[in-house]
Amino acid sequence: MDPKLWSVVIYSPNKFLSKLQFDLFRDAHAKSIQVAANGKDTLAFAKDYSANVVVVDLSEGVEECLELVKSIRRPADSPAKKAFIFGVSTRMTLSLVEKCRIAGVNAAVGLPLSRTSLIQTVQKVLSKPRPFIEVESYTGPCRRAGIVSVNAVENRRRATERVESQLPDTTLNTA
Repeated sequence: MDPKLWSVVIYSPNKFLSKLQFDLFRDAHAKSIQVAANGKDTLAFAKDYSANVVVVDLSEGVEECLELVKSIRRPADSPAKKAFIFGVSTRMTLSLVEKCRIAGVNAAVGLPLSRTSLIQTVQKVLSKPRPFIEVESYTGPCRRAGIVSVNAVENRRRATERVESQLPDTTLNTA
């Protein structure tokens, strides 16, 4: 989907992170960008502007943010029900990615953010959307298809392996 068609809502209580995300989407030429500092405004913007991309900062209160995702997805009359929702966090872990998947998030992006990590992830998810599921207990992208996660555990694992490979061998050689 062309970025000029994106109607973006950014939720982050951190004004510096929301400004960074706003600038990244503006540089990608998104059609409209709304920034909200609380869940109530996020929900209102998502409905009023028929958002098709929603970015939720999971760094502050994970459970409240995932409830926000559910409140965007669950109502039958929500115009943003099928919006692509992206979770962003400084503390991205496998368990958090799993919680995001269960809540109905399309992709999880770990900080630090860059144009590559955020905008290309959005483009990747929009180019190959997972089937949308609507049942009584769940509304969102198909959970069986997996979730896209960026800058999460893989990068940290590789960094740890690099550091460990540079450490001197400390085993005792007894001859």
